[in-house]
Amino acid sequence: MGKLYTLIVRLAGCLIWPGALFSSKLKAWRDGRKQFPTPVPGLNQPVWIHCASLGEFEQARPLLEAIRSELHWPVLLSFFSPSGYLVRKDYPGAEQVIYLPLDTPENARQFFDLFQPRMAIMVKYDLWFNHLRACQTRNIPLLLISAHFSPDYWIFKRWATWFRTILFRFDAIFVQERASQKVLKDKGYFNAFLAGDTRVDRVLHLPEESRQLPVLEEFAGAHPILIAGSTWPKDEILLARIVPGLIREGWKIVLVPHDVGAQHISSILQLLKANNPTLISQFQHGHSTDILVVDQIGMLAYLYRYASVVYIGGGFGAGIHNTLEPMAYGKPVLFGPRYRRFPEAVFLVESGAGAAVQDMESLLGSIQSLSIARTRQEVAGKIEGYLKKHQGATATIIEYIRSAWKTTNSSS
Repeated sequence: MGKLYTLIVRLAGCLIWPGALFSSKLKAWRDGRKQFPTPVPGLNQPVWIHCASLGEFEQARPLLEAIRSELHWPVLLSFFSPSGYLVRKDYPGAEQVIYLPLDTPENARQFFDLFQPRMAIMVKYDLWFNHLRACQTRNIPLLLISAHFSPDYWIFKRWATWFRTILFRFDAIFVQERASQKVLKDKGYFNAFLAGDTRVDRVLHLPEESRQLPVLEEFAGAHPILIAGSTWPKDEILLARIVPGLIREGWKIVLVPHDVGAQHISSILQLLKANNPTLISQFQHGHSTDILVVDQIGMLAYLYRYASVVYIGGGFGAGIHNTLEPMAYGKPVLFGPRYRRFPEAVFLVESGAGAAVQDMESLLGSIQSLSIARTRQEVAGKIEGYLKKHQGATATIIEYIRSAWKTTNSSS
């Protein structure tokens, strides 16, 4: 099965090349791997942290920063996706940021020969068999953090029995909630520890770090504000249907698409043209508008402070984006139906601090009910309790690493 897996990986890698002619994302993936990564000067036995993309990076970031500040170890950060690498390639919190080489046995051997990491940390789901097998062969401590497993997750399917052995290569798996710990135990894995989501530790600092945005203050005035973050086309089509009614009721809307490329921004402006949207990059003092479209990256986490209600995109596609950032400000959060892989989103729905919407009617109804001042106060209290209960994942993992490293050193 290992040979078949590697063959499939190789074929997928070959298909990237013609696919790059039609996809800018595939082109970036291909171009980023034309040369094999080599260590920067002075990189000595780093901790290797691997993330699929930006979402996983946000989960790794608190631990990454703690490793450097508390343990004083260098960090090698790798990404699989261009959408993560291109945004964070100059991230100052790591000594080096690279694309993960294609998961073949020879690439894995060369990677470990060159970088010689003292420890490897995978984030959430992105598990590459040959690289993980090389970790085990070389006795490199291997951790999985912020993991979330449901009983019907693909790795537990009958056809994935061979691949499931990859879980037993981990010295420890830190899960987000007790249910995941039980799932792993039921499958015969007993080194699963309840830690929580490291992103909680990060977002708890957002309100104190958040900066004022004069454009938003002028735009918002005394109006209720709907901020729609990380939206995709299906989200934007749904939102466009309710925008006229919200504007008549005195609302203003801030739309922050996941893709801020010129072509996508143009399609959003066309979709909303009846309501005269304004790009934030072109906002002028004294200009009155009801819809602000954010065509810049890096602002979303700071925009949420101005929201009355937040809508998070992705729930009509592969899955919702980051709900913890608006939760850090105590905001009620709405999203599409594909949210159950995210424990914090399940909490929002079950506690009434947010809602999953299916269509125009449910979206409008949720906005109206959650915009009531008393309800919003109750929501803020529920969210505060949830975040406090789930903080501390970073400290739990760091303490394990300290202990494991002492054990490793004493036995070597």
